[in-house]
Amino acid sequence: MAAILAPGGILACNSAYYEGTSVEETLRFGRLWIRRAVGWLCKEHPEVQLSREAKATAMQWLTPEAYVSLLEQVGFGRIDVNQEQVMMSLDGLRDLGHYWLFIEGALPGAPLALGAAALGAAVYQAGHELGMTEVPRLWLQIVARKG
Repeated sequence: MAAILAPGGILACNSAYYEGTSVEETLRFGRLWIRRAVGWLCKEHPEVQLSREAKATAMQWLTPEAYVSLLEQVGFGRIDVNQEQVMMSLDGLRDLGHYWLFIEGALPGAPLALGAAALGAAVYQAGHELGMTEVPRLWLQIVARKG
């Protein structure tokens, strides 16, 4: 983006995938969701072998400070960073569970279609077990001006 923006150009982006995004409720929900998805895979598709060594790109998260540092290194200045808590519905999380990078991070080594099916089935089970219809999440919002 730094290469194509004119001086004074603005970059605005957001992410819910960064170091610090999860509050305790989110972590508890996420752990149960993944455990239930793995259980679903073991029961419905025992032939699927998950990778214990894989470190998916989707799981390599940066801190807000690291984002700022990277932006500064390529010529951005006046960088505003904000974190906002939002509530994600179980339906929204189910949809997120169809995104290939999310599947690779949550269930490394699972075929994408089976990973999506497992996450889709498990999200409601985890929500029911924890009595949650929404899950809190922090969103990182960054606005930077090219120097």
